Amino acid sequence: MKNQRILKKTDGYDPYDINSYIRWLCKKYGIWISVKDLYGFSSYYLCRLDDEFRGHACPFCVYVKSFQRLREKCYEERYAATVKSGQVKVPFSKSCYMGLGEIVVPVIKDNLYMGNIAFGHFDTFKNDKGKKAFLEKISTENNADVKKLTKFYKQSAIQSLKKLGEIIPHIQNLAFIFSIAGHSMYKMPDKNLQQIESLKNNDGMKKISRQEWLVNEAVKYIKDNFRKNISLSEIAKNIYLSPGYLSMLFNKITRTSCSLYINRVRIETARKLLSDTSVPISKITFEVGFNDSNYFSKVFSDTVGVSPTEYRRKYQ
Repeated sequence: MKNQRILKKTDGYDPYDINSYIRWLCKKYGIWISVKDLYGFSSYYLCRLDDEFRGHACPFCVYVKSFQRLREKCYEERYAATVKSGQVKVPFSKSCYMGLGEIVVPVIKDNLYMGNIAFGHFDTFKNDKGKKAFLEKISTENNADVKKLTKFYKQSAIQSLKKLGEIIPHIQNLAFIFSIAGHSMYKMPDKNLQQIESLKNNDGMKKISRQEWLVNEAVKYIKDNFRKNISLSEIAKNIYLSPGYLSMLFNKITRTSCSLYINRVRIETARKLLSDTSVPISKITFEVGFNDSNYFSKVFSDTVGVSPTEYRRKYQ
C-alpha cells in the first residue's frame, strides 16, 4: 500500500495504543469497527485489542444477538464475509440480513490473508416505510421489542456516506498495522496457524463447515484467555452460542470437552515454565489459570504422569 503511515501523536489519540486509535475513529466518524483475527495479530502486544472490537458491538447488533435464531444467522453471515474477504482480498461492501451495511477490508501481507476489519453501519433501506415494515416483521417473528429495534437501529446506522473517503484510508492504515504485527509472527511456531491452514487449499480458500469454524473460534478464545478464570458460558457468550450447543460442538469436533481442553492448554504452558524458568510452582499455578495449588498438582500429575516438582527436577 502506498502512503501508509503509523500512528501520529498529533492525531489526538495515544500512538502506542491501538484501541485508542480505533475509539478515536469511531467517535470522529460515528462508525462501528469490528476485527476478525484469524492469525493472532490482535494478541500481539502492540496491537492487543479490547473485546469490544472483536465483534459487532453497536446497540442494534447487541440487541439482535440476544435472540438465538438471529444470533446464529449473524454468525453465519460473519463467517461468509470472512471467507469472501480471503478469496477476493480487496475491500467490498455487504448488507446483513437485518438491513445494516458495512465495508469489509482484508488484512493481508505478502498475499497472506490474516483476517479483516469491518466498519459501518450503513442504512440500506430505501425509505422509512420499508424499514418500519421490516423491523415489525422481525419483532413479530422473534418476540422482540419493535421500539427497541427501531431505536437501536437509528443509533447504530450512519445516515451519511459523505466522509467515506476520509474513513477508508484510516481503515486501510489499521489493516496495514495489523498486517505488520501478523507478519512479525509468521515464523513463530504457533499452533494457531492451523486455523489459517484449515481455511486454505490450492485455490485459496475452501468452505470449512460452520461448526468447525465455531470451534476454531472457541479454541482461539481459550488460547488467548486461559490464564483467566474462564468458563464454558463465557466462551459461548463470546462467540454468540448457547453453552449447551458449544459443548456439543466442541466434543463433536475435538473429541474432548471444553474444560479438559482448557486444562490441557494450561498444563502445556506450565510444562514450559517448569522446564525453562525458575518461577516458583506456587506462582506458576496462578500464571496458567489455576486458583488452587493442590488442584493444579493433581491435574498436572493426571495429565503428565508426574508431579510438577518431579517434572522440574527431571527436565530443567
